[in-house]
Amino acid sequence: MMKYALLFLLSTLTLGTSAQTTLEGFVRAADNGEPVPSAYVVNKSSFKNVITNGLGFFSIEVEAGDSIVLSQISYNYTYYVVPDSLGKKHVEIIVMEPRNYLIDEVEVYAYNLTTNQPRAMKLEEPNVPLEGTYNTPTQLEPSISAPVDLLYWYFGSRPRQLRELQRLQKEDAYREQLRTGSNREILMEITGLSTQELEAFAWSCKYTGNTISTINDYELLVSLLNCYQDYVERIKQQSVLEDAENGWGE
Repeated sequence: MMKYALLFLLSTLTLGTSAQTTLEGFVRAADNGEPVPSAYVVNKSSFKNVITNGLGFFSIEVEAGDSIVLSQISYNYTYYVVPDSLGKKHVEIIVMEPRNYLIDEVEVYAYNLTTNQPRAMKLEEPNVPLEGTYNTPTQLEPSISAPVDLLYWYFGSRPRQLRELQRLQKEDAYREQLRTGSNREILMEITGLSTQELEAFAWSCKYTGNTISTINDYELLVSLLNCYQDYVERIKQQSVLEDAENGWGE
């Protein structure tokens, strides 16, 4: 009796072992036939799983009647049933249908971070001022309290050049103000002066930079007309003086 039981057990193990085989296959996309890499291939009966390589190839141990589930992102789940007439090694081409996902619209709001804002750091030197708390140094005008600087300011060559540069800059700024004024053409029509003569006449009125920048066009026009009368009078006096000098020279 024990002999028959042992033979039955050995035959059962032999049949179970012989029923297992290796399923090899390639996974392809249904729309273009391209390989589907990194697809999960799971045997639902034994829970064994493999992943397809870059060519879409896989190899897994199966038995007849097992269900194989294939899954991959952007593809539908694909099911494959192992046929009964399966040899020791079977190669299959499995096609997966693409799946399109409709993503819901989301609203993205800006988040005001505070960790990336500049902040004052604790300094090792307590007397060093923080950024934004110190003033830009400015040059002081020479005074009697510093006689050496005062003498250098009045008699040095570089200070003379700086004073001349400041004077020219003021003249240029004044001429630019006159050039951009809207009443320049009106003043030229009233006085009959040319552009160069108008600039010389306006400069003779000796307006300060603050005045020329703050008064409006009407006030500037009225003041220039008043100054024009004095300007014409000075021109006449200068002409008489030149005639007198020419007469004396003869």
